[in-house]
This record gives sequence, structure tokens and C-alpha cells, in this order.
Amino acid sequence: MALAGLPALAQDPTWSLQVEALAASQQPNRVQSPNNSTASRFSLDDITGDGPFTAPRIEAVMPWRERQEWRLLVAPLNVEERGTLQNAVRFQGVTFAPGAVDARYQFNS
Repeated sequence: MALAGLPALAQDPTWSLQVEALAASQQPNRVQSPNNSTASRFSLDDITGDGPFTAPRIEAVMPWRERQEWRLLVAPLNVEERGTLQNAVRFQGVTFAPGAVDARYQFNS
């Protein structure tokens, strides 16, 4: 869902810049690492919540040749929250005891 958008900022019509402030949410997000029986499968959204989370987006477009263009997209998504584990969780070779835990989810474009 776009909360705000800016029109093209360039005076030169051959290139454009678009800036957006978005709100992202997550559906059930079950994670396990490594993806085998040595690790626990758990729900990350139980720790971080389901949002909304701030997700800015910047896109610049510049024509290069006929029917070709350069595009630069920056769309970081980084969720850092403190939550509670109800049970022990084994993740990336480390066992986390039940209780307070910091969780981070990152998906950057």
C-alpha cells in the first residue's frame, strides 16, 4: 500500500525519479535454518508481529538506447523487533532458550 508518492522530480523528461513511503506487513512467516532436522521451524511473525513496517522505495530511470533504459531501485525492508519465544528454538546452530529474544528480518532490493 503506497502511503505517499512524489511525481517525477526531473526537469529533463528523459529521466525520472520516484520516491515512495510504503507500509509493509507480513503474513505467517515460518523459518528454519538450516532447512533440516537439526534446526527448529518457528513463526517469525509471532516474535516481530505482522506490521505495518516502514518500507521506503526509490527508483531512478534513465533512457540509454532505443527501447533500452537504466534503472536503479533501492527498496530496503528491515524489521527488528523484540519478542518472546515460548519454547527453545535451534537456529543456525545456536539454541535459544524460551524468553525474550531480538529478531531481525531483512529483505533488500
